[in-house]
Amino acid sequence: MGEGEEDTSDTIGILRASLESGIVKATVIAPAIRGRVRVYLRTVRTTRELGYAHINGAGHLSIDALGLEQEAWESGRLVLRVEQHEKVLEGFVAITAATELVRRAGPMAPRLFAILAGNETPADVAAMLAWFREDPARLPRAAAISTLSASEDEGEGSTFVHVGSLEGAVFDNSDPGAGEEGSVAWKHAMALLRSAFSTPRGPWNVGGETDDDDDDERDAREKRIREYDQQNVRSLENFEALLPKMIEPGSASADPILALALTHFVTDRVRPTAAKVRAWLGQILPAISSYGGAVAEQAMASLLVYYGTDGAPNRAARVRRALLKRDVDVLTLDPEICATIPAFMELLAQDFNAVEFIAEIVRCKTAGEEVRDYLLAAAAGAAFDNSVLLAKSEHWPKLERALIDPELFRKFYIFETPPTSCPRCYMNFPRASLADLRQLGVTSCCGRLIICKAI
Repeated sequence: MGEGEEDTSDTIGILRASLESGIVKATVIAPAIRGRVRVYLRTVRTTRELGYAHINGAGHLSIDALGLEQEAWESGRLVLRVEQHEKVLEGFVAITAATELVRRAGPMAPRLFAILAGNETPADVAAMLAWFREDPARLPRAAAISTLSASEDEGEGSTFVHVGSLEGAVFDNSDPGAGEEGSVAWKHAMALLRSAFSTPRGPWNVGGETDDDDDDERDAREKRIREYDQQNVRSLENFEALLPKMIEPGSASADPILALALTHFVTDRVRPTAAKVRAWLGQILPAISSYGGAVAEQAMASLLVYYGTDGAPNRAARVRRALLKRDVDVLTLDPEICATIPAFMELLAQDFNAVEFIAEIVRCKTAGEEVRDYLLAAAAGAAFDNSVLLAKSEHWPKLERALIDPELFRKFYIFETPPTSCPRCYMNFPRASLADLRQLGVTSCCGRLIICKAI
């Protein structure tokens, strides 16, 4: 049955259905239809054909329904329709994740439903952050998230992640007292909540003033603005208390990738100051140890924007170093990833040119990369004419001589990782020497050069 077509069947049969982890499962009640059927899913807004399925001898069928969770949260009602020639069966679809969310979250469930549906209010966000702050174990933590699966026939782009595409995801919010089915449904609900944080929504609309507004309408709008501001202050207070627990090494609540997603969500909705957002990113980005999975683009885009807008002369090399240490090929960087962080872009990067900055990252070298090239040239007795960082060092004349003086070269101390003390006198390096090692790859002590190959 296409959308808008009239139902001409005399009698509509009954079935029982549920939406579980991106799969619709149904059981025929009456009449007893078996075999190949055509399946539709109807919401209050539209009817969507899911395709063909097979009803087995026991009256059961299952069919993939990827990307429908968000629509379920928004509409609050799904109806499954099965057709076989003139026979038609219908039944409401129970959403197992919603049932489990109500059971475990209790009074907080309606606010979480609003966030999942994308129609949350400032009060909903403030309450959710307070709930997480009260017990960070409630955070929808995951060990790994991969690619997202959006509905293929959606005209609008969406970053809503379906749990069916969370390959290898390990969610840690399970309830030991829940059965296996309840635990799976809860993990599914947490995966959806986590993905909702990565869905750009923009700031709340409080309504603009028009010439036709009367005094009552102006008063109502001003009251709404005051209430929104109060709730936003609560949200920021709760988030800033929660954030350290999400990035603290060794903490049971540590999850820097989730912290980044939640930071963008808060930034997108609340719109704090740019300085505050930069301070948050400055805490989160060093804690991210890998750029893998579905949120990799959001993490790498945040890294680009954070360092690309700080004005430091070595900003490109710093980003390159961070990416190489996490096994990211800089040649794969795509400026389009910045579209995953619209709120950060609007607040921090109005004059930021991602294309130019990525080109700069590709061209530059880290101190460790230049040191390795230098060591190869010295070992081969070859020239080394393209130095950028080492040439800035006060030790460059000696380094240059060592290219043609093997005896001098053999006196250098070469380390894979930055040492903190001199290998001869064992005295700790002063801060300036440590900075030289980190930024230029070379320092000296006791008349000897000390070189570090670390990226």
